[in-house]
Amino acid sequence: MGFKEIVMQLGETPWELDQRLKCMIYEANMNLIDGKHHEWFVALLLPHLRSALLQQMITTQEKALEISMRLHETLMKDPNLGVQ
Repeated sequence: MGFKEIVMQLGETPWELDQRLKCMIYEANMNLIDGKHHEWFVALLLPHLRSALLQQMITTQEKALEISMRLHETLMKDPNLGVQ
């Protein structure tokens, strides 16, 4: 599986996506600085999560994961929030 094949699946949490991304980075023997990791992570999120994160000034993977997890939990409680 290549990086182009990693996409957030419906029902998958941002944490699960991040774990898959970390595994791919490790398997590819890549050394990413945090800035690139969080940029890749945000790009792989489902559109409704991605657009919310792109509107914020996020500089670390830890913060991107934290915010995306909170958004994901909120949307799981009320799926209509993500509908435009």
